[in-house]
Amino acid sequence: MKLYFKNPKQVRFMDYDGTINIGIAYKNEIICACCGGVYEIEDLLLHQPQEIKEWEFWVDFQSLY
Repeated sequence: MKLYFKNPKQVRFMDYDGTINIGIAYKNEIICACCGGVYEIEDLLLHQPQEIKEWEFWVDFQSLY
């Protein structure tokens, strides 16, 4: 198991359907802020090659919609 995020980070990512979502990444998973689902980062990268964008500072997710 690869460790992607040592500390929790807010991220933007693409789910299995190609929908752009936001959530919290920690270790090798992302918890989606929209649905509460948990995504394995390795599985996401296999389905949708992508760059997972992370924010340096915490942001208000509501302001991103």
